[in-house]
Amino acid sequence: MNLKKHLFVCLLAFAAICANAQEIKYGVTAGVNINTLTTNANKERTGFHVGFKTEIDFNKKLYVNAGLMLTSKPWGDLGITTPAWNKTDFWNATPYYLEIPVHVGYKLPVAKNVKIFAEAGPYMAIGLFGSGKYTEKQYDEGFKNLIESKTHDLEDPFKHNYQKRFDWGLGGNIGVELFNHYQLSVGYDWGLKEILGKNTSMKNKTFMISASYLF
Repeated sequence: MNLKKHLFVCLLAFAAICANAQEIKYGVTAGVNINTLTTNANKERTGFHVGFKTEIDFNKKLYVNAGLMLTSKPWGDLGITTPAWNKTDFWNATPYYLEIPVHVGYKLPVAKNVKIFAEAGPYMAIGLFGSGKYTEKQYDEGFKNLIESKTHDLEDPFKHNYQKRFDWGLGGNIGVELFNHYQLSVGYDWGLKEILGKNTSMKNKTFMISASYLF
């Protein structure tokens, strides 16, 4: 099935969902990302997300949440050592994506004007632009003493396939809704696609804190 057919099927499914909805709400959302890769050779980096969301309610409890967000998922200090040259390179990048999460959720009233909710589902993302750098560190024999360190700026990490442009995975959120308009939530995205190359086991892992407003 080609891309046009995938898009057509998704549009039909979305139209069917909307046709059976009792209420459709629109809103804005923003928050903080804490991102790392599925490897111990890098450190957590802080980014952000901001965008729009649509909640399609079916019975005041069950709903579908679809979003369109600009999100940054930085990663850093990924060390790659070349023993033959007594050298270690440390790579850093800040890629920005256009991300579309689609979650199915459930809201439970716990007090007057207070609901708790949980939701989960897939996300898809396409890389837009970004920046990066790498630092070369040259050591003596046995890597005991640092001889030289040089830092180089990188172009857009999505150019020349340095970092893969497409990402996808699964995500979930839990949170609280106040007065049917204000939402606070924490979430986690599990990337399922290799983003740096074949057989690297390097996928995005993103913890998120979000605040949203539904109109």
